[in-house]
Amino acid sequence: MDTKIYSVGELNRLARNTLEKSFSGIAVEGEISDLIQHRSGHWYFTLKDKDAQLRVAMFRSSNARVRFEVENGLQVLLKGRAS
Repeated sequence: MDTKIYSVGELNRLARNTLEKSFSGIAVEGEISDLIQHRSGHWYFTLKDKDAQLRVAMFRSSNARVRFEVENGLQVLLKGRAS
């Protein structure tokens, strides 16, 4: 059996497409850490639990709907998509 050989770009595109199709409408719960509230209005932070962490970009259009003070250590439930 021949093993398919991918270029780096092909593998990245395949992984991204698979991730976006599989997780297009998800909810994830975790704790905010490393929060950066950029002057552009975008927020960047890590969402973590005891087992793992992931980087989050939350754009100004979504941030405008948040009705509470966002800070490190806050436990949140986020709805969105993975990319």
